[in-house]
Amino acid sequence: MLILQVVAVVLAAVMLARALNLILLLRWYAKPKSPGEVIFLNDKRMYYTVKGNGTPTIVMEAGLGASSAEWWALQDQLSSSVRVLTYDRAGCGWSESTQGPRTSRQVAVELKTLLEALKIDPPYIFVGHSQGGLYVNHFCRLYPNVVGGVVLIDPMSPDDVRFRQELPPRVYKRSAVDKSGFLKMQGWVSGFGFLRLMKPFLLKSPRFEPFRTLRRDAFRAFWNNLLTPKTPQTALNEYIQAHDPRNMVDLKNSGSFPAVPLRVLVHNSIAMRDTIVRIADLSRDEADKVENLWQELMRAYGGLSPRGRIVEAETGSHFIHLTQPDMVVRNILEIVQESARG
Repeated sequence: MLILQVVAVVLAAVMLARALNLILLLRWYAKPKSPGEVIFLNDKRMYYTVKGNGTPTIVMEAGLGASSAEWWALQDQLSSSVRVLTYDRAGCGWSESTQGPRTSRQVAVELKTLLEALKIDPPYIFVGHSQGGLYVNHFCRLYPNVVGGVVLIDPMSPDDVRFRQELPPRVYKRSAVDKSGFLKMQGWVSGFGFLRLMKPFLLKSPRFEPFRTLRRDAFRAFWNNLLTPKTPQTALNEYIQAHDPRNMVDLKNSGSFPAVPLRVLVHNSIAMRDTIVRIADLSRDEADKVENLWQELMRAYGGLSPRGRIVEAETGSHFIHLTQPDMVVRNILEIVQESARG
């Protein structure tokens, strides 16, 4: 009898936590906050923020499962010189989810639709982080005539499947290169409201360190996006599609990457190796295998344009835009200047 009572209490607590979490998330999601606005595309709400004036327009494409809030500080810095657009992809932040596979082509088409709906004329300078770099890559191949320049930050490669193919199974598993398992767990934990309860512990985690730099409103948007069950569901869809060989073939057959000014910012290799050893509990030789392949895949982007250049950051973080924002801003403005010179 006592066991049944304990089980009943635990189940009641779980259901209460889930209900409270959903209520709080619905209140947050129902009323998108400044600095952005919403627009409806194909009857789906999309959240965006435009700041600054003039041309070209800088367009920020966030990483896997990320919201535009990560970019608000950089947007403020850049908007004194140029116009900057940030937005939440479908299924992230305050943007509604859409049906169907989240392929890189689909994301690129949706971004083009948003730019046209907002009547933002080209040229565009694209800034893509991580998986956002893959989406920028596809956009540039589909619409090369509207692209003025590109900045990629630790970009995901169309050949990302090489990690699974070339790394030893143990190294691949421990390195956390494969995001699918984490995203499935995040969806389950966030759905039951457990993630909200874990906040004090998560904030102390080394993985959360880059996000501690976010200002209060940006962190609130970042945190609620993380808690929302639709975010890991969308991210898992995007991740699976990005690793489907058909997506890679479609991207590479979509046309040539334009010969525009291109800057590829990559994390510091030595510092990242130390992080992999510490967090993944791998030997230095094993961490080298992961990092060497990672650098090879990212640096290959530099060859997409004859005007491409690789820049290595001082930070060993994957989130260079948060840990070294001034460097990112400087490189973006340099690309703007190079684009203006033709």
